[in-house]
Amino acid sequence: MAKIASDWRKPDGLCTIHPDRALRFIDALPIEAFWGVGPATAKRFHEMGVTDARGLRALSLSTLTECFGSMGSIFYQFVRGIDDRPVRASRERKSVGCEQTLREDLRDRAAIDVLLGKVAEELMNRLMRTGFQGRTLTLKLRYADFTTKTRAISLDWPIRSADTLMAEGRRLLAAMEIPPAGIRLLGLTVSSPLADTEEPSLFD
Repeated sequence: MAKIASDWRKPDGLCTIHPDRALRFIDALPIEAFWGVGPATAKRFHEMGVTDARGLRALSLSTLTECFGSMGSIFYQFVRGIDDRPVRASRERKSVGCEQTLREDLRDRAAIDVLLGKVAEELMNRLMRTGFQGRTLTLKLRYADFTTKTRAISLDWPIRSADTLMAEGRRLLAAMEIPPAGIRLLGLTVSSPLADTEEPSLFD
């Protein structure tokens, strides 16, 4: 609740939410306000008839995980005001990344795009669990000959949804060469953290 209160009363961060009123406070929020819910995710929620926190909380854990994978369990906790991430004035972490090494080299761009989606989902999961927010996304490819190439993009806002990760990851991937021999590793990293005074929140 500390993060919710400080975010609700920015810039001074002075707001008190009594425990008895916490869920009532959350209920007033639209689904788009939750960190991790980008345009595509919000559209899917709307198709399910969910437009606000109250509707989100009505969904079972099994339904959320079935529809949104590992992020479903995070949505389930957040809408109930459960956030075990520590509130810190400063953070030493400079980046959060995720990569996957393949048993067999991938050559087809469609298959690589599927892999990108899996890595982006796991990275978003890690970002939400650690509370890390950064503005720079780096894509790393390792080719069959073990050559490693990277390409990065910096945004004007922190990356807070899997939709953004995927969209920007695809932009980076489109600009990179896929040699005939294919790739054997793909990784994504978010860096350029927010200033220490900008505390991470459950909400944008």
